Amino acid sequence: MSIEHLVQLEDGERVILEVRRHMFMLYSKLAFLLILFFVPLTLSPVVAAAIDKVMGGTYGNVLMGFLFMLWCLFLWVFFFFYWTDYYLDVWIITNKRIFDIEQKSVFRREISVTRLEQVQDVTISINGMFATFMKFGDIHVHTAGSEIDFTIKNAANPLTVKETIMKAHGETYQHMQTQGAQQTHVE
Repeated sequence: MSIEHLVQLEDGERVILEVRRHMFMLYSKLAFLLILFFVPLTLSPVVAAAIDKVMGGTYGNVLMGFLFMLWCLFLWVFFFFYWTDYYLDVWIITNKRIFDIEQKSVFRREISVTRLEQVQDVTISINGMFATFMKFGDIHVHTAGSEIDFTIKNAANPLTVKETIMKAHGETYQHMQTQGAQQTHVE
């Protein structure tokens, strides 16, 4: 699934790579939601019995069933938020530019763009044994001038991303030099 429709590509520009946070980041949030799903299931029989004892009827199971359905709706909404944030936080690396699309909330998104010739340095940071084995880390792209620096946290395969950016940067720089040489020969 590609989200290239969020960016407008120039003539001759093609997408090289889409970079997202590692799936482990999403899975850890979903595991937490799964734990939260089972908490009421373990507590509801005790609470329902207490409600029946206090109210003197059989309202406990009905009330707990209703509250459990509300709880499931609450968890579903959080699942939607987590998935939206994961899927729409993306870097799109093309042969000319880098797009940083950051989903701030469900209805708020920031899109930053830098040209590859503005890239000065790409730094990756892989912290810890778990991140090393799972192959995720932070990627920071330093740009020239007053441009915004780009950072994506917990990105999948940061070494591959760095190599891809640096290779595309080199090709862009080489292309610019050959165009400059051709223009000098024309004049």
